[in-house]
Amino acid sequence: MKIFYIYRAIAHYRGMERIFVDKINYLVQMYNYDVWLVTADQGNHPFSYPLNEKAHHVDLKIRFHSASKYGIFRRAYEKIRLQYLFVKRLKNLIATQSPDVLVCNTDVFTNLVMLVKGDIPLVVESHSICRQTMVREGDHFHRILYRWFTFWNYRHASSLVALTDSDAKEWQKYNSHTCAIANVVHLNPKGRVSNLSSNRVIFTSRFSPQKGIPYLLEIWKRVHLCHPDWQLDIYAQGELRDYYLPIIETLNININVYDAIRNIFDRYCDSSIFILTSVYEPFGLVLPEAMSCGLPVVSFDCDYGPREIITDNVDGFLVPLGDVNKFADRICELIDNYKLRVSMGNAGVASSKRFSPEIVMPLWKSLFEEII
Repeated sequence: MKIFYIYRAIAHYRGMERIFVDKINYLVQMYNYDVWLVTADQGNHPFSYPLNEKAHHVDLKIRFHSASKYGIFRRAYEKIRLQYLFVKRLKNLIATQSPDVLVCNTDVFTNLVMLVKGDIPLVVESHSICRQTMVREGDHFHRILYRWFTFWNYRHASSLVALTDSDAKEWQKYNSHTCAIANVVHLNPKGRVSNLSSNRVIFTSRFSPQKGIPYLLEIWKRVHLCHPDWQLDIYAQGELRDYYLPIIETLNININVYDAIRNIFDRYCDSSIFILTSVYEPFGLVLPEAMSCGLPVVSFDCDYGPREIITDNVDGFLVPLGDVNKFADRICELIDNYKLRVSMGNAGVASSKRFSPEIVMPLWKSLFEEII
């Protein structure tokens, strides 16, 4: 089976890029599929995560980002020109290679891929939640029109894959061939788990509105009052990083901020608690990652991922969205109770295995075989 995965670039240390690479690597290694990663903007950027040598990579050399340097009218022209170039080059590649399945995600290229796919089945992966992908109040007319056209194309995909059962129910309103397949999680590769004895709480995410950074800081203010000897380690990039760094320094509540790194598992194993403050979360890849290292986790019970990963009071705590006092109390409860940390950490190691490639990838194999 020949599969095209179509994406912008594998150049950032983010969950989506790692998921794409992990799935491609598994398909070529375990099923001997002929998998091609087709990027638009890879250029000379090195892969943020290594691609198996048996997989193919083709960069269409579009450079969509280059349009942003122009004024409004020239930018509009450049975007149209680059989209035409993308369609032309992808069409030629499909014609020469004849893939059996095309795969893209809801964030990137669905409309353009639809123009060239012909009779080839298209699988669209949702790495957001349905309601965040829809038109929102205050959108301009051109945005509304674009979203309407995009959802029309979602309806005509061979399959739409959501990350959770709850979100799949929402997507089924637009595509009846929707199913839920959880993310493949890059679980603890070394087998070392935390001894949960350090005075460290870890947060790995992005500095973005979705991740609830104001909540995070309010929560840690409360924890710091009770446990000033504990520190919060933040590993994150994001568009709001420069905005929050001065605020964090001014607070002076024992928060350390580090760049995002490829091998975060050593940092998990040096910590004792993992926290996530997202206001919505399609999946929450970092949760089972941390759990696989033996960390108890605390997260807001936001839509939809955390509640399908965490079993409340067993391998972690789910807190009502926005309740910073209860969130801080849950952290303090874990700080004060080493035995509770150990029991939840052990439960997390076991439950995280649900998201291993050996469990998840057979679902993708079945889907691909079904649609062709």
